[in-house]
Amino acid sequence: MQKRFSLWNLKRYKNQSIVGINYLTFVSIYYCTRSYLRNKDIMKKKLFEVALLSCLIPLMIACAPKKEDVAIVIDKEQIKKDIQAKENQFAELYNNGEMKNIGYYADDATTFSQNKAPLVGKPAIVEFMTAGIMASSKGNKMTFTTNEVFVSSDGNQVVEIGYYNLADSTNVSINTGNYMVLFEKRNGSYVVVRDMSASDMPLE
Repeated sequence: MQKRFSLWNLKRYKNQSIVGINYLTFVSIYYCTRSYLRNKDIMKKKLFEVALLSCLIPLMIACAPKKEDVAIVIDKEQIKKDIQAKENQFAELYNNGEMKNIGYYADDATTFSQNKAPLVGKPAIVEFMTAGIMASSKGNKMTFTTNEVFVSSDGNQVVEIGYYNLADSTNVSINTGNYMVLFEKRNGSYVVVRDMSASDMPLE
């Protein structure tokens, strides 16, 4: 009867060369092999579970309902009317000299004008405009006309191109020109973050 293969059998070969493998190495191989055979079924089960999951996960992702992007409806004409209403309100406050109460500009707005450095921040802009009102003749009126608006896809930003007219008390134009304004929606309302203007009056 063939003797059972065991660690006792291995000890007999402690001082012998066994196919080039020393005793300790052979012992290690023996225990690793026995452990593998003992856990062979568990390993097969784990491998099967991993393989199954690798197949099911992509299938679940493919079958999951896709969220449809909700298209944002932009009413360009209504936005143009809203911007014109803001310009009308701004002109009214400007003509009445009520610049301190203006909500037209954002606190971090910047204005670019001709022949001067940019005015940075709402306080600087209001101070400059107030000085202009004080130096202007009584009865002068400013009007703004919105000609075009370019609206971002999400409706949060609007670029306005318009025309301004400063007329005296007899309705004769003193200064006219074009302007461009970048509005940004903050707290549900459009405010000016950047603007610039250029007179179209000939140089004297």
